[in-house]
Amino acid sequence: MKMLIIILLAVTTAYAQHSEQPTAESNTDLRGSLELFSIQNPDGEMIVLERTSNFEYFIAGGEKGPETKTKIDAKAAETLDRSFVSIFIKSMYELATYEGKCEKSWNLKMKGDVQKVCKEDDKRHQLLVEFLDPLRKKYSF
Repeated sequence: MKMLIIILLAVTTAYAQHSEQPTAESNTDLRGSLELFSIQNPDGEMIVLERTSNFEYFIAGGEKGPETKTKIDAKAAETLDRSFVSIFIKSMYELATYEGKCEKSWNLKMKGDVQKVCKEDDKRHQLLVEFLDPLRKKYSF
C-alpha cells in the first residue's frame, strides 16, 4: 500500500510540472498610450502629443514621423491640447470652406476626428503655422 502511494505521488508531481518556458512580453501594446493630437504637414513633418496610461505626456516630432520624443508636464500638455482643439474646431466649423484646388494638405487628427487642410488655404495654414512655430523652437524639431 505504501508503495502504491509513493508511485501515485511521484506520477502526479511529474505531471504537475509545466515544461513550457514563458515567452517575452511585447512592449508594443497600443493601449499603453493615447494620441491626443497629431499634425502632419505636406512635407512629411509630424508632431504628436500623446499620453501614457500613467498620465505622463510626451510630445514627439520629426521630418519623417516622430523622431524625437520629449516628456512634458501635465500643465504644458493641457495647454497644448486646448490650443490645438481651438484651432481644430475653428478651422473645421468657423472658417469658410476652401473652394480652390487642393494639391497638398495638412493631416490633422484629434481624438479620433480627422481633418485635411489644404496648404493653399491661407487662413487655416496661418493658424497652423502660428501654432507650430513656437513648438518647433521650444522642443527642437
